[in-house]
Amino acid sequence: MTSSWGCQNIQSVAAANADLVILAWGMNDGCPANEFVANLRKQIADVRKINPAAEFILVATMLPNGEWIAVKADRQIAYRDVMLRMTDPGVAIANVTSVWEGLLKRKKHLDVTGNGVNHPNDFGHRLYAQVLAALLIK
Repeated sequence: MTSSWGCQNIQSVAAANADLVILAWGMNDGCPANEFVANLRKQIADVRKINPAAEFILVATMLPNGEWIAVKADRQIAYRDVMLRMTDPGVAIANVTSVWEGLLKRKKHLDVTGNGVNHPNDFGHRLYAQVLAALLIK
């Protein structure tokens, strides 16, 4: 799914009246970064209409395999960069993108993906979990 799909379906999340909402978009998005960030801001605003105290973790996604013909990894980098400017009290970033960049300096993409393209394998999922856990432990 995409961040625009998230905008269309955020009401069910808002209705849960959660204290913490994790928004993890970007791998399937093909929109410009300004549209992507607008979609995130809309989802945050819609949740906060129901629960003004809700806090958010925005997940900057892993990087896709650059050898895949349909990929434009610069989008995920741009999405990460705009998310980094969104941090404020109540909005944190789980910067998987930067961790993934470092990981790919030592590992092959096929070592950390389940499909060789854009889905993490068990190792990749543990990496996501560790980045998220680091935010929650602080």
